[in-house]
Amino acid sequence: MPTTDHLRLESATSRVEIDLGDGGRIRTWHIGDTQVLATTGAAYARGLFVMAPWVGRTREARFDVDGRTVELPATLAPHALHGTVWSTRWESDGDGWIRADLTDEWPFAGFVRQQIVLSDTGLDLRLELHATDEPMPGDLGWHPCFRRRIEGGEPAELSFAATTMYVREADGVTGRRTTEPTPGPWDDCFTDLTDPATVTWPGRLAIDVTSTLSHLVVFDEWPTMVAIEPQSGPPDSLNSGPHVIHPGQPLVAESTWRWRVPE
Repeated sequence: MPTTDHLRLESATSRVEIDLGDGGRIRTWHIGDTQVLATTGAAYARGLFVMAPWVGRTREARFDVDGRTVELPATLAPHALHGTVWSTRWESDGDGWIRADLTDEWPFAGFVRQQIVLSDTGLDLRLELHATDEPMPGDLGWHPCFRRRIEGGEPAELSFAATTMYVREADGVTGRRTTEPTPGPWDDCFTDLTDPATVTWPGRLAIDVTSTLSHLVVFDEWPTMVAIEPQSGPPDSLNSGPHVIHPGQPLVAESTWRWRVPE
């Protein structure tokens, strides 16, 4: 077990610091001497953190399951934001894994595990959402908060390929209707993806993100940070059709985050 809340990984070209006490997030990621993650602001606007057991916004902080209505914490009132594990404590789980139990804010027993591997070219992440006592609904994903600018350079540019975009309703939550993608700025969910999605700081650095997941939220509405968020389903999936996770059969995702100098 660590003697500190912070774990540090280093390669020949980069280093990351993981804050177990602050949602198990990757708090900093330096590539060379360049910090690519936002490090200040609200908890949902800094670092690289895990979303589980739901992703994005859950409308009105409630959903129905097995004939009952479940109330969730309205962390972005009136909605419930990004699950529970991004705001709880994680623990070291051996062999490069970290783990967080699902809290009492979620009505099902379970836990989340993540393995973080740092190499000379990027990050390899594996994420598992486990049910322990009974089947439960759920989704998972990653939420990186990239700096809009690095070291005074040009603002970051986002690129991705998708043929389908979910329609955001008047309350800001993704609905069930879909359409063809529209030009940004975005706070939107896309599917039918062609990987990778890329954040590029022109002339300086690019990070290509690939994953085994079917959905991607793209966010670039703020002047300080941008995000490309691989997810196993769309926001509000607890109301539109989540995965069902059985004990001993976790929902599993893998993702690679490769950096390069753009041409």
